[in-house]
Amino acid sequence: MASCWELEGKALDRTQYLQPMPPVERPAAAQSAPEIGRAVLLFGLGMALLGVVLYWNRIALGGELGQAPGWVAALAAPVDWVAERTAGPIEGPGPDQRVRVGQLVRGWTVGCAIYFAALAFAVARCAQSKLCLDVAIAWAVILRVVAIASPPILETDPSRYLWDGAVTAAGLNPYRHAPLSVLLYREGRIDAPDRDAEVELDRLGELSLDRRLDPHLRRINHPAVPTCYPPGAQTVFSIAARIAPGDVQVLKAMVAAFDLGVFWVLLALLRAVGRPPIWALAYGWCPLAIKEYAQTGHFDTVACFFLLASLYSLMQHRRLLAGVFAGVAIATKLFPAVFVATAWRRYGARGLAAAALAAVLLALPFAGAGASAFVGIKTYGMTWVGNASLFELARAALGGLGDAAPTAAKIALGAAGLAGCLWLSRRPESTPAELALKCLSAEGLLFVLSPVQNPWYCGWMVPLAALSGRVSWLVLSGTMVTYYAYFSTGGYLRSVPGAGFELDLRWIEYVPFFALLALELAGQRGPASSRIDSGKPA
Repeated sequence: MASCWELEGKALDRTQYLQPMPPVERPAAAQSAPEIGRAVLLFGLGMALLGVVLYWNRIALGGELGQAPGWVAALAAPVDWVAERTAGPIEGPGPDQRVRVGQLVRGWTVGCAIYFAALAFAVARCAQSKLCLDVAIAWAVILRVVAIASPPILETDPSRYLWDGAVTAAGLNPYRHAPLSVLLYREGRIDAPDRDAEVELDRLGELSLDRRLDPHLRRINHPAVPTCYPPGAQTVFSIAARIAPGDVQVLKAMVAAFDLGVFWVLLALLRAVGRPPIWALAYGWCPLAIKEYAQTGHFDTVACFFLLASLYSLMQHRRLLAGVFAGVAIATKLFPAVFVATAWRRYGARGLAAAALAAVLLALPFAGAGASAFVGIKTYGMTWVGNASLFELARAALGGLGDAAPTAAKIALGAAGLAGCLWLSRRPESTPAELALKCLSAEGLLFVLSPVQNPWYCGWMVPLAALSGRVSWLVLSGTMVTYYAYFSTGGYLRSVPGAGFELDLRWIEYVPFFALLALELAGQRGPASSRIDSGKPA
């Protein structure tokens, strides 16, 4: 019988039938004009977001602030209505903190409006446009460079980072003595408990006299508590101190560099899971990320960078490298440990050993602190509560236990977290998309159960949300601006004049998020890979 590849005795060249058809030629103008128009519009939105960042810089630099620009005040009107009924008038000329809170709330609100408009436009119209992606990348860099230029707004955490870094760079151990002890010893108000402590406190007292460091030492919050930041973070702080002691701009530049590293790895991850790279705009233009990291200097970007690098290495089946990255991430901030615990099978014995070794090597220089190395983190875990959602509901439900209610709530949520991690660890992840979803789920579980839900913690979730299209987490990055009302009102719960009830701002902050998250979870259909690879919100 003649072969099916032969016809009328003539052998066919089968390769010519297997070649793809050449693309249809189109005029260059027809291809480029719409793309250029979309890129120009995206550029304009980036320019508007730059205006918000410049406005934040103006707030941070102090002086007479005056009234907000008209377009900012108009777009922020709904937030003004809520804020003024909980905190009183928040706008007016002057340098006081209440004014700064109002200005920050307005800027954040307008920035989020621009951000969501840009994201919706980019995902709908620019998914295949390299020019639009270039615009998104360029603005992600520019916005961070501009944000570095000003001091932090309403935050004192960088002062602790700068002091810790200077202590470590001087060859001393930041876990040994609380900042308040250094100040009191320097002023002769306390004595050293032993000879070794006296030598250390003498050196720390001399260091604190440096005019570049003394203002930061006096501005540290919770000064009676030794540092709670892990060894990896201390390494970053010490590098900044060796470059320029006490210079917050240098520290912020390092944080912003890692922030751009997160953006860069996110681009690679999006390609790995089959989503359009333009989704990286969800992180690159996120007002929360810009404000909390490049503008304020929170160092979470360091741990987030190494976590995402570990996730990408796992997708490339490079377990040893993934383990090293995971160990560095955990040694910098503890939250990546949750993902490692749920994906331990994917890391394997070699990857887990590499993670442990990397973390131990970073911790070794600080081993001399002994048990005092754990005082700060123990105090944080046992006593600190802030901006919590589910924890507050659990504490209220257990209110009958009196003073034991907070501890009981932490135990209950801790047990729920362990159960959730165990369930996630049993979930298979046969595709890169499923692995990314597991990372989102593990870190999201940690966040919602935590007694402390600071806005910069939510920043961990934004790149993971971009990988899955989970809009709920992006919305939360916007509503977390209500956290800053605390700086004006002194608390979240305030009576509403004339309304006869009290309003807790966390309902405004969290209800939209949990409602959207519930809808996303209820709407899941099919395997995780089909949800994520589609390039559309889940």
